[in-house]
Amino acid sequence: MLGFSVESINWLRSYLTDRRQLVQVNDAQSEPRNLDCGTPQGSVCSCLIFAIFVGDIEKWTGSSILQGFADDTFITVVGNSLEDVCKLAEIESEKVMNYFAINRMVTNPSKTGFLVIRPGKTQQNSASIKIANECISEIQEAKILGLWVTNDLKWKKQIETLISDTNYSLSVLRRLKKLMSSRELRMLAEGLIMSKLRYCATVYGSEWIRLTDDDALSSMQYEIQKVQNKAY
Repeated sequence: MLGFSVESINWLRSYLTDRRQLVQVNDAQSEPRNLDCGTPQGSVCSCLIFAIFVGDIEKWTGSSILQGFADDTFITVVGNSLEDVCKLAEIESEKVMNYFAINRMVTNPSKTGFLVIRPGKTQQNSASIKIANECISEIQEAKILGLWVTNDLKWKKQIETLISDTNYSLSVLRRLKKLMSSRELRMLAEGLIMSKLRYCATVYGSEWIRLTDDDALSSMQYEIQKVQNKAY
């Protein structure tokens, strides 16, 4: 169904068969134990197998939008009230937890973040949900695929972090200036700075779109422009 050839399936079966693990502390080692599940951490093949396992996870959910990248999974629910949102989040999260449990994958509910985006300037008490007997309290910000998202949908946190990271990269380039050619420095600037400025720029940059020449310039946008100018 996934389009794998017989040879590919046999190769994956061989990769997963007869694996053992042990624990080493300094010069002491435990006895090796046979494994009947799991894959080695850090292996490219392990990432592929995990992607296959979670590929149809959205078929287990119902009233939610499910997105994922690598080992990060995001569930989005919408409700007419905070109570509806909390209830739906618990129901959909439980479905995802069951999916992982059935496929013998370990989950850690305590690392789950609960971000609530309220309409307008609605002020309400902080909310919480319960997942696998873990109480998950509402948070004000979360890092999703390298992008800081806050519950007010503003991008101050993202920009401050971006500028801090890129300024550090600029300091590294300054120290290398006497050791490398201009061409090599431009290559590093492209990888260390410009790639970060471009990443998700269409998301966080949409807040500062100017429709006319009379629209005010954003101070945060100006700070990003300064970093870009220094990089070149």
